Amino acid sequence: MRGPVVAAALALLPLAALAQNSPLHLATAVDRILEVHPQLDVAWARQAESSAAVGEARVSRGPVVSARLSGLQYDDPMAVSPIHGFAPDQLPGFDETLLQGAIDIGFTLFDSGERKARLRQAEELERESVAGLSETRQQLVARVVLAFVDVQTRAEVLAAERGRLEALARERQRAALRLEAGKAPELE
Repeated sequence: MRGPVVAAALALLPLAALAQNSPLHLATAVDRILEVHPQLDVAWARQAESSAAVGEARVSRGPVVSARLSGLQYDDPMAVSPIHGFAPDQLPGFDETLLQGAIDIGFTLFDSGERKARLRQAEELERESVAGLSETRQQLVARVVLAFVDVQTRAEVLAAERGRLEALARERQRAALRLEAGKAPELE
């Protein structure tokens, strides 16, 4: 438990210079740590990735259309149309450039619930990443609060110790004045 507190305190060290001029409030410290901490960036990236996976799973429900186009340039003439036979009057055309294209359309009529299961899994992973983001935020806030309370407690203990030392110094001066006046009790 000490490790996270120390880490949060170290993360707040750059704020110490500002705290000397003006007191740092807890809400400001929490806002600053949530703006810059890398764990939060990782959690945001995981959530974005899982949201994209849900979108991909939803898109896979519909038909799939793909297109291909290729062009080849040859040094020598090549056949550019299908060969349907070997008769002299059925020779295909020849050219140095060959262009081919295709459009494929596919639609799955029955997939035994695979797409629905994939979508459910992606949605569950998205919910998990949202919960992970929330957990990361809560952990960071808890670390900052613990570090803040620790620093405040130490500041109050330091102030109390300084007050005690000042009271002892005043009592010493009072005792010294009484001793000079001859009113101090004599000790054996």
